[in-house]
Amino acid sequence: MATRIDIAPERLARMRAAGVLFDRSPAGDYLHIYTESFEGGLFFEVAQRVGAYDAYGALNAPARLASQAQE
Repeated sequence: MATRIDIAPERLARMRAAGVLFDRSPAGDYLHIYTESFEGGLFFEVAQRVGAYDAYGALNAPARLASQAQE
C-alpha cells in the first residue's frame, strides 16, 4: 500500500509490523501507537515527537478508529 509520506521501505515494514502510525510536518516527525481498548473504550496513546513536530497526528485518526472498530 502506498503512503502519503516517503518512508524507506525497511523502516515502513518495521513500523507496520509494530503497529506504529507516522506523521511528518516540516518541523519534524510524529510516531504513535495505541493500546487495545479497555472496557468502556478507554485506550492509551504512546507518542514520540522527533524534532519540533507541531501537530497531533490527526490525519492518522481514521486508521486508529478503523482498527479499534475491528476489535
